[in-house]
Amino acid sequence: MSTHASFRQRQDGTGTAPLPHVEGLEMDQMSNTESHPSIVEPVQSAVPRRRRTRNDHFEVPNSIVQASDRELKDDARKFAITSLKLDDYQVERFVRAALVAKDSRVYDLVARGEPGYENRNLPVTLQPDEMAALRDEKDRLFSERGILMVNVCVAIAAFLQGHVQSSINGASPFEYDLGFHDSQACSEVATRSHWELGATNAVPYLTSALLGCWVSMPVNDRLGRRGAMIASAVLVLVSSLASGLCLIVERRHRWKVLAAIRVVNGLGE
Repeated sequence: MSTHASFRQRQDGTGTAPLPHVEGLEMDQMSNTESHPSIVEPVQSAVPRRRRTRNDHFEVPNSIVQASDRELKDDARKFAITSLKLDDYQVERFVRAALVAKDSRVYDLVARGEPGYENRNLPVTLQPDEMAALRDEKDRLFSERGILMVNVCVAIAAFLQGHVQSSINGASPFEYDLGFHDSQACSEVATRSHWELGATNAVPYLTSALLGCWVSMPVNDRLGRRGAMIASAVLVLVSSLASGLCLIVERRHRWKVLAAIRVVNGLGE
């Protein structure tokens, strides 16, 4: 087919607009090709696209906002005396802090000197140093003394946590030394020793899930958050150091000693 195109007038008499004519192609075929183009526009779906819900402005509800000032004072004073063992001066400061925390937004506006909040009838009259502390809490990243060191220690602890969890499976390279096999050639057949090795590696996780998680709340209530963290760190440290003692017992009993020590490790985890 020749690609040479000539022009001729439309035969329907409606106008003189020139149409391209290709030799060997009739007018009805030309009209069909024009009415049915080869490129089809994509059909838009009638179903609306699901958009991700933005939740970046969510704030945790204040749990003490529903309590009256009298109830909040009594509860805060009782907690400061019985649980925190504070003296009288610190107890009163703790009660003041609880009242400020109840209406934290209002006191933040008072601390910033917003018009209309200077002479409000509030249960706590803020001192200049308290106003500065409230402003710094939102405006400065590390406003509290020592908070930078706390963040560094927490970051290091998170880094070490990965190493601790990896070392829990550390019994696998020492199957012969720990008494799982009678020879150094490890067999691929699923024998009783393989089950013992798997149990030794898994017992810290099982102990943590079945026992450690359930006793964490009573320990926190009894010792406080700091005391519970110290107790957990002591258990992990002692069990990690004691793991080396399994090498001084008879070889066929080493894995049993290691598994028992790892029960203590699971409690600390």
